[in-house]
Amino acid sequence: MSKMNETQNTADVWSRLGRTIGHLLGVLLRVLFVIVAAVLLAAVVYFGAPWVYRQLVYPVQSNVTRLALLQRQVDESNTQWTENFGAQQQRITDLESQLASQAERIASLETNQGRMDETLAEQQTALDELSSTVDAISNDYASLEEVETLRAEFTALQESATLSDQVAGQLDTLEYRIILMQTWQEVFKTHLYLTEGNVGDAETTLALAMTHLDHAAALGPEVEQETITAIQTRLVQAVSRLREQPILAAQDLESAWYELGALITAPE
Repeated sequence: MSKMNETQNTADVWSRLGRTIGHLLGVLLRVLFVIVAAVLLAAVVYFGAPWVYRQLVYPVQSNVTRLALLQRQVDESNTQWTENFGAQQQRITDLESQLASQAERIASLETNQGRMDETLAEQQTALDELSSTVDAISNDYASLEEVETLRAEFTALQESATLSDQVAGQLDTLEYRIILMQTWQEVFKTHLYLTEGNVGDAETTLALAMTHLDHAAALGPEVEQETITAIQTRLVQAVSRLREQPILAAQDLESAWYELGALITAPE
């Protein structure tokens, strides 16, 4: 009986020891599982976070930065365009006032030109009569004093005719400047229409500007013909680019506009 109890006690001890060892092994396995899971999670975070940042976060940040930069550039361009447009509108108003003043001056000069033409015709008739008289007096051996007087009158009439030619030249120069201002204004309107996307009005206005410029070329001085030809080339190039390459066409118009402004403000 005693041996049976000892045997049973020994079995119970080994049983408890086995359960304890099994429990410890289970705990160790759970701890090992937790450690392995933590290591795997850390590896995923360590290696996956940069990949997520490069593939998802960085492109978004980059696009946001680019969008902010583009928005700032657009705002700056709009502000600059508004300022330039206001300044150009004021300049156009001033030029229109000058154009009206010049038109009044042309009308006055044309009236004076008509009167001078009549006077010139009368003086030419008198000049012919004096010339005939001088020849007659010279042939008849008239007094030298009378001949000199007639010659002085003849010279005065010649100077009067020269003055009429000078007035006509001033009229041509004034008309040339006015046509340049009209061309300058039409080019600016074309640029404005093109900026607004109104290609049809831009083509119509540019054609009118080119017609004005052809007229100006016929009246302009020889020293400015090379510049006018360069402007005509730019406008022809702008016509070919209005629909397919509006940005390049706008650059051509802007260059022509500045060159026309230089011609208008050039000293006579």
